[in-house]
Amino acid sequence: MRGRLRYAIAASLVILIGAGTALGIDLSRGSGSAATNLVNPSLFAQRSQYVTLSDSTKLAANVLLPTSASEPNHERVPTILRLTRYSLGWFQLDYVLRDAGFAIVNINERGTAASLGHLQQNADSYGADSADIIRWIVDQPWSDGNIATYGISNDGALAALASIYGGHPLKAVAPLFMSTDVYLDVAYPGGIFSEWFTKHWSDFVRAIDLQQPVQFSPSGVGTEQAGALANEAIREHLGNLNWYSTVKRMPFRGDWKTMSPPEIPAMIDRSGIPEYAIDGWWDNAFARGTIAQFLAGKGLGQLTIGPWNHGGSQSLDPLQPQLSGPEPFYSEFERLVAWLKARVRSAPDTAWRHIRYYVLGEEKWRTTDTWPPPGARTVKFSFAAGQRLAEPARSIRRTGVDRYPVWFGASSGPSSRWHTGLGGTPVSFDNRRSQDKRLLTYTSSPLAKATLITGTPSVSLDFSSTSKDAAVFIYLEAVAPGGKVAYLTEGELRASDRATSGVDALGPVHPFTREAARPLAGVPVDLEIGLLPIAARVPAGYRLRIAIAGADAGSFERVPAHGPATFTIGRGGSRGSFLSLPVMGRQ
Repeated sequence: MRGRLRYAIAASLVILIGAGTALGIDLSRGSGSAATNLVNPSLFAQRSQYVTLSDSTKLAANVLLPTSASEPNHERVPTILRLTRYSLGWFQLDYVLRDAGFAIVNINERGTAASLGHLQQNADSYGADSADIIRWIVDQPWSDGNIATYGISNDGALAALASIYGGHPLKAVAPLFMSTDVYLDVAYPGGIFSEWFTKHWSDFVRAIDLQQPVQFSPSGVGTEQAGALANEAIREHLGNLNWYSTVKRMPFRGDWKTMSPPEIPAMIDRSGIPEYAIDGWWDNAFARGTIAQFLAGKGLGQLTIGPWNHGGSQSLDPLQPQLSGPEPFYSEFERLVAWLKARVRSAPDTAWRHIRYYVLGEEKWRTTDTWPPPGARTVKFSFAAGQRLAEPARSIRRTGVDRYPVWFGASSGPSSRWHTGLGGTPVSFDNRRSQDKRLLTYTSSPLAKATLITGTPSVSLDFSSTSKDAAVFIYLEAVAPGGKVAYLTEGELRASDRATSGVDALGPVHPFTREAARPLAGVPVDLEIGLLPIAARVPAGYRLRIAIAGADAGSFERVPAHGPATFTIGRGGSRGSFLSLPVMGRQ
């Protein structure tokens, strides 16, 4: 429902989403066993305690010290802070950081999980507790006064926010697999409500907020007092907003001004604290947002995008399916650990500001200081008769239309990029060939040369529908000579949100405002649909394919909510429909 928002809400980057608590990162090195559990049995907290803030609110914390800082050694060491709204269990990554000589402090944010207080839902104050927490760390006997923050998913957002409040002791921030635009990356990609994720994440954090207080066992607190504090925390958590019901009433970007304020990224950038961000090509739509934030920033920063799902527990290259792990995340995390060690020693970050990205099908890393990388040019393919993609686009003079009765059972499946954000579940695109049989597809001739696609593809549609609104899903695929379909990327757009306000490095810009929304009226309109950014080398002999769907059941809301719909796609002539592909070269 896209009714008027009838209440005021002030929340903030708390909703930079994902569910990092179930992530199992594979830190094995080929022959070793995979480290796939959230909690290592040997990684119990050295101490669980409450940290009391300046306003007397008690936050639940676990502290893990390296041997050098434990009794009787008492060496002072740098600290990694992970502020979280999930459970206080340890990641395998925490284990690696501890072995690298860091003290690890995992602490629940105010009003969540085992902490007391009310969740800060005002953008002016969310994340501000970082200042008190960092002062507390500096005062500890094992702390050398140098601190860095890291976190995956929502924890990554809190790590980034700490740069605003952390002050001199904070030397570096490392937000991993984090959304920077919750409206577009998570809740409403293309203006379409992400039904499955928002409902399941909402239920997930609700359960955490009501269960974790009774599972926390703070040191130095008697059983009776601990029970009373747990009950107090639960009473306070009952007032936390219901994410699903709240977001479902917020279909336009203007509804999000207080929840995801646009000035926050600039404030983080102005802090001047070095940042090392990591994301994956298959992690929801997060790569789009992190690239956008990188391009908007001017501070000390680097961004790595690899062939990973949410959290990096899986490495996947659809163009190299024989490779079970084309680029495991552990190697990138080792680079991050070395970077963090240098930063807490106050070594200057001399690396040039850059994006380091993995090229699918090429098994190589490349670097750039902008996006798309220099040298990329746009190659256009027209939609042509016979469901063909024809190049060059201008060669198609004959006009025509293709009609597609929408199959509302179309689905990217339970292992899509839109599901991995809840616990870092593996991603699979194995259903594309069977799905394409019931979608409207346009396929090119076999590529004469290998084609390096790097940037943000887009599709322009001459579009109409028998319904008053529509959800249009576009899949870019590579079809092998034997017929196997490799998913490359996708884009989606709610037809009523088709208004554009320009084009930038990440494709068409849509305002997604209530004022700009227009229903369909049965006549052709132009839909400009940006796909998610990608870097892929498609081999010679493969064919490119665009597949068009009118639904992604099991992930997104149905548009229209009821009844049939038929799409009409215009092709050929001066208008027509076409794919714009950013190409670095053909070999």
